[in-house]
Amino acid sequence: MDILDIKVQLFYLSRELLYNTLLVKCKDYLSRSSTDSTIHFHHALALVLNQRYQESIRELELLKMEMSTRLASIVTLMYIHKCINIDDKQLFAALDIELREAKNSASSVDLYHTAYSLFVLGNYEKALEYATKALNQDATSCECLTLKGWICIYLNQNGSRQETNISDMFRNAMKDNFRNLDASIGLSISLNMEKSTDAALNTINKAVVRFPSSILPLIAKMDYLFSNYEWDQTSEIINRILDIDPNNLQAAITNILILICHSGKFEEAAVCIKRLLMDMYEQEPKNSKLYFETAVLFSRISNKNMFILSETYKLIEKTLSILPNNPDFITELGYQALLQGDINEATHCFKSVIKMDESSVQALMGLMLCEFNDKKRRDHVKDQVEFLLELQENSIPPLLLLMKARLSENIMEIFKYLDKAAEEQITATKRYLFGRKYLELLDPNTLLDIAKEYLKFVPFSTNIENFTVTPNVDKAVKASLNILKILTKACPGCEEGLYLQAKILYFKGDSVEATRILDHIIKDLDTSSSDAYLLMAQIQITSKLFDRASQSLEAGLSHNFKVRENPLYHLTSGLIEKNCNNLDEAVKHYTTALSLIDLKSKDSQSTISSTESQIDFTLADKASVYTELIKVHSSLRQLHEATKLLHIASEEFRGTPEEAKITLMNADHLIQNKDSQTAIDILSRIKPDDAYYLQAKTKLAKIYLKQRKDRRAYLKCYEEMIENMPGPESYVLLGDAFMSILELDKALEAYEQALKLQPTDPFLTKKMGEALVTTHNFQRAVAYYKDTIKLTDNPELKLELAELYVKLKQLDNAESFLKYEIEYEKNKNINDIACLTYMTRLYNLLAEIYERLMKLTEALNTLKNASENQQRLQKLYSMSQIALPEDEIQISVDLFIKMADISISLRDFDQGIQCYKEALNISPNNCKVLVCLAKLYMQINDMDLCQETCTTLLSLDPENEDGIVLMADIAFTKIDFDMAVHHFTQLLSKQPSNWRALVRFIEIMRRTGNLQGVLKYIEYAEKLCNSPNKDPGFCYCLGLYQWYSGNLNGALRNFNVARQNPEWNKLAIYNMIEICLNPEDEILGDQFIDVDDIEYRDSRSMALKTAERLLKELKQKNDATGEDPLKHRLFKNFLLLASKQKANVEAALEDFISIASMDMYKDEVGPVLGIATAHTMLKQSQRAKNQLKRVAKNVWSFEDAEYLENCWLLLADYYMQSSKYDLAYELLKKILQHNRACSKAHEFCGMIAEKEQKYKEAANAYNQAWKFGGKSNPGVGYKLGYNFLKCKKYADAIDICQQVLKQHPEYPKIKKDILDKALANLRT
Repeated sequence: MDILDIKVQLFYLSRELLYNTLLVKCKDYLSRSSTDSTIHFHHALALVLNQRYQESIRELELLKMEMSTRLASIVTLMYIHKCINIDDKQLFAALDIELREAKNSASSVDLYHTAYSLFVLGNYEKALEYATKALNQDATSCECLTLKGWICIYLNQNGSRQETNISDMFRNAMKDNFRNLDASIGLSISLNMEKSTDAALNTINKAVVRFPSSILPLIAKMDYLFSNYEWDQTSEIINRILDIDPNNLQAAITNILILICHSGKFEEAAVCIKRLLMDMYEQEPKNSKLYFETAVLFSRISNKNMFILSETYKLIEKTLSILPNNPDFITELGYQALLQGDINEATHCFKSVIKMDESSVQALMGLMLCEFNDKKRRDHVKDQVEFLLELQENSIPPLLLLMKARLSENIMEIFKYLDKAAEEQITATKRYLFGRKYLELLDPNTLLDIAKEYLKFVPFSTNIENFTVTPNVDKAVKASLNILKILTKACPGCEEGLYLQAKILYFKGDSVEATRILDHIIKDLDTSSSDAYLLMAQIQITSKLFDRASQSLEAGLSHNFKVRENPLYHLTSGLIEKNCNNLDEAVKHYTTALSLIDLKSKDSQSTISSTESQIDFTLADKASVYTELIKVHSSLRQLHEATKLLHIASEEFRGTPEEAKITLMNADHLIQNKDSQTAIDILSRIKPDDAYYLQAKTKLAKIYLKQRKDRRAYLKCYEEMIENMPGPESYVLLGDAFMSILELDKALEAYEQALKLQPTDPFLTKKMGEALVTTHNFQRAVAYYKDTIKLTDNPELKLELAELYVKLKQLDNAESFLKYEIEYEKNKNINDIACLTYMTRLYNLLAEIYERLMKLTEALNTLKNASENQQRLQKLYSMSQIALPEDEIQISVDLFIKMADISISLRDFDQGIQCYKEALNISPNNCKVLVCLAKLYMQINDMDLCQETCTTLLSLDPENEDGIVLMADIAFTKIDFDMAVHHFTQLLSKQPSNWRALVRFIEIMRRTGNLQGVLKYIEYAEKLCNSPNKDPGFCYCLGLYQWYSGNLNGALRNFNVARQNPEWNKLAIYNMIEICLNPEDEILGDQFIDVDDIEYRDSRSMALKTAERLLKELKQKNDATGEDPLKHRLFKNFLLLASKQKANVEAALEDFISIASMDMYKDEVGPVLGIATAHTMLKQSQRAKNQLKRVAKNVWSFEDAEYLENCWLLLADYYMQSSKYDLAYELLKKILQHNRACSKAHEFCGMIAEKEQKYKEAANAYNQAWKFGGKSNPGVGYKLGYNFLKCKKYADAIDICQQVLKQHPEYPKIKKDILDKALANLRT
């Protein structure tokens, strides 16, 4: 080990107060190199730090002779003589002369040693002075630069001065020597202090690699990770350190901090402290300073846990055994006794210190704390506090300010001193990175006490409805919440702090964050307290999660059976039973709650105070129990009991603030009994100075409107509110009243009056904006939003303005506004949770606008920005030690889903898959994402991955409709029809009215040629429907079945019913249009015929006219939802083709070509079919074939099935015309593989067989075409009869001819050519 490595280790030991280890190491190094003056100097300093002053004096006297340590030795000698209180003026005069002489001749090395000595001895200001002088002589000295950097770090932490660019000092020190470990560790710490956390981690990681044999880089990395709240990673590093050095004190201390602060495992921590003390006694047997600081640290974060305090008390006693008369140590012993509740021992300690030093502020404060609860000594304590406050010049101890606040009687004065106490406590920590000193100065015990003092002014209730917010309550809530956030960030294992924070958040209305915190308490801290479970149940009841609330109560009861003695337990149980309709059980719980509240003051053994929970039931809470009990009796029609309770409650609360609440309850009871006049009389008696005046007037107004139908009296109630309580709330209620009776202009006037009183109130500004939009004053709404945004800079209003632009279809305005707002937010460079959440919403809305404008690439890039913003937000939550809320997780998932959808639209399937996988990384069990991913795999024909994804999906949700449908589709694609049918029958047997599954089942059964098999499932579903003729889902399924069965009129009727429903309307309209465009010219139903319209007289023009009207309706719906217009454009063009007019066909062809040339649609089959059909109609056969060949080898999929099969049919027709029967037959086989019911394919197969004179095969094929065509096409019937005749199946030929003639008597050709010949042959 070279001298630099030795110095690094010695410097580290001195910084960490490991003075005995330092001395042992120095002796060890001296035994190896006894002539090195530097090692001798370090040895002398080690002796000083171990308070072995005589030995150090002897060593330093010798070192004075060395030029490299002369000045440093003199300065250290002067420090020693002051420590041992030598009153020898001649000695000091001689040393002073020597000091001046040494200064004049000191080399840079000597100046460095002097600075080093002063730094180790704690005189940082002087140390900096000498380090600067050393650098003036040798500016490149890496040791001097490193030392100066360390001095500046300590000066910054002590608050003596604020040095900047400390990291540059360390960088300069490392320029010529990257193996300078001290500089590497210092650089990492300084970068961490400068918030360059990534650079700090990079630096320390390099040090770990460069110095594999040293444990110091690992310890530095442990401190870095701990300072950034990386609890788990810190634990991993601790384990690595302890593997190398099982008795490492720093790792052991940090491990205990994690157990206490993060995990809340106090008993386990106490065992570890006991083990740590044994190691400390062995390694540092007389290190009183280390003992003292360790005891102070653990006691301050102990949350007053007796296991921890008993160990820290022993450590302070050990400290006093080394230095029995140290006043600081005795004072701390007193504080430790006070934390354990031993007032007598604490008083004795504080008095002992005061005897030694009457001016000891800490001892005087301790004594006052001991006397604080003694009412006889209260005035004396008050005088003492005032006296001590006057003595303080600069910083006032937070404990003193807390005592002053407790002694004050004026609420504003109390808040003033509590504010100062919290500020002093928190400000002291700001100079330090999170770590040991930070936690000691933060003093979570005192901080929690300050928060609890604030909360004395918050009227918590068992019912959130009873929680009223006054200015003082609001101030107390905000102040306590800020303190608790800081406390729980540092100590996420502090159960009491977390519980109080959750409670405040719940009453503030943030149930989501409150639930998250309670989940953390219950799951991660393994609490034995029932309070968290009771609060969780209250929140779950508010969120209507009654089953979960019941489970929470059961869990609370299992942790502490005495919770049954808590009225809150029974009140909560009653609410659960009531909402589960177990009204008799609810009555029992409410009655028990009332009994317990009454017993509370009489019998302490049967009250809440005997339980762990200390919840005080207020008068309002008791009134709430009465209210609930009366409501339940009323619901049970036990009107006598309800009336009796109302009288009891009215008497009990007479003359109290809760009297009006019972009156309101009484009014409800009277209205229920149809006695509205008495209800009006009692409500009219509630006076304006009553807390429930507004509720009473509102209820009275509703009676006038709903019971009496008296609009004038209804409005008069609100006008009286304005007269008696002319505040914004009254004007808002008046505005709401006008809105309810559709007097919109007067409503706006009322809201404007409310705004005049509170122009920046976010609720009122939002209300006014919504009212303007509701009343269709759009231009006025835009102007209002712009003016209000200038005044308030309210993010919600900005988003509403952008949404209003979208609603008004002013997309360019919305785009420019959002782009400006995003740039504005970026330039603010504020990275808090609210700002980042707002940015995500801006990006999301901008992406939606780009989608509407069909700027898909811009939309995708905007969503990527939103996703990156969400990642920053997640990192911020992580750094704040706050779990990411579920809604934020969902937003991140939704962003990736949107990106995937757009990527698919742009035909970038790989990116789409990647986006879905990113979404699954965030939410691995998200069924919606798995469905989307599986559908995409199917789209790109990767059936193995599709099946694998579906298997995962169905393992998470065996009943998942989409998963089952996809598995059936996979089976169908693999020509495994039985398995496809099996999947659907399994699903439909459990969910007969699952319409989406039934739709797909009808499709499958049609394609397998077994459409009749669907009928029993349709009939079963019909039985389960209350009114099947009006159920849109059933009508759609029945219409689809009828369409495929050839009953077009019935299909149109049912699709028309489904068309009225938002879920089914587009699908129904598309199907209706397809029927109208059907080239077979089937006659439409009478309900679609306008007999007065001449154009409708011809059935074909009538069909096209209907299709045109339906297309217009469809366009309006697409425009409203911003849906991809492709399908509408295709149908519009097919309508033009159906007209068979050359100009229309050419226009359609032009648009089909335009669609096909767009990148996003280049793989679509629909435009290819359109182009080929148009070319065919224009007699451009070769061009049509060229188009059709593009899709000849396409992979079949459900999405493209109809268009693809029609393309193959058309191409097969061309091949047949060219006598290329083999090629045509291959295409027809592919069609029939996936659609056995394709009558046209069967017909073409028959034609090929007939051409090849295979009449039996032709007859079979025509027979299938006849069957699946609904036995209605006379042309197919003719061909079938002809081939039966050729096969000499005369009876079958006769049968077919009769069927054709029955339906088409005007088709005589079949009689002459086939029927007569078959009859003749049959006779012969």
